[in-house]
Amino acid sequence: MKKKILLGAICILTCNFGFAQTMNDNNYSFQRSITVGPRIGINVSTLSGVSDDKAKPGLVAGVFMVYSVLEHFGLSADLLFSGEGSQYKDNFSSSSNGVMTDVKTTNKLALNYLRMPLQAIVFFGDHGNALRPKLSVGPTIGVLLTAKNKYSRTTTVNNGATLITQDNDQKLDMKNYFTPIDFGAMAAAGFNYKITEGFWLNFDLRYYIGATDINDSRNFLGTNTIKNNSFSATAGIGIGL
Repeated sequence: MKKKILLGAICILTCNFGFAQTMNDNNYSFQRSITVGPRIGINVSTLSGVSDDKAKPGLVAGVFMVYSVLEHFGLSADLLFSGEGSQYKDNFSSSSNGVMTDVKTTNKLALNYLRMPLQAIVFFGDHGNALRPKLSVGPTIGVLLTAKNKYSRTTTVNNGATLITQDNDQKLDMKNYFTPIDFGAMAAAGFNYKITEGFWLNFDLRYYIGATDINDSRNFLGTNTIKNNSFSATAGIGIGL
């Protein structure tokens, strides 16, 4: 009788251990509820409210963290260096008493931010899939680190007999002309690809639209309301903890 009871207990413990191990294997990702890693990519940014501005490329790089205990939902936070800004050109010609004057100016405005996007993420597909598409959206705050404007002006004077060209190149600190804090919203689409257990390749296409008028002084960019806009493509490696 005692032997039967002992054998029954051993069988129950064995079955429970096997069931627990199976559940543990099936929910491996949810034990690793926090993922961290580096992220790097490129920004293409513009400034709304600036006439005839051109898109400016820049670097975006930093670290990210994703917290997820549900199969299809997570929260993420990034700490990123983000190179933004704009570039624009202006050409002016005049004629007086047979003298032609051509003026060409170029401005390359570099606004560098420390950005902290907070995102709510929806994951598609099952946990076991190697490829999992995702969508995310959330608020973003940016702290202005530096603001530099590279100004170039070329003046050409032609009086019919002589041609005179003068160049004027300057790099000016413009940080006092812009607000120190920038708020906005970011939406993204991308995917995670499992490299191996606990390591994921993260790829995101992001669009940021600013809500803050960053034109703190009306002396440099006029009286218009100026806001940041940027499109970025980033890749990173997520490491499950």
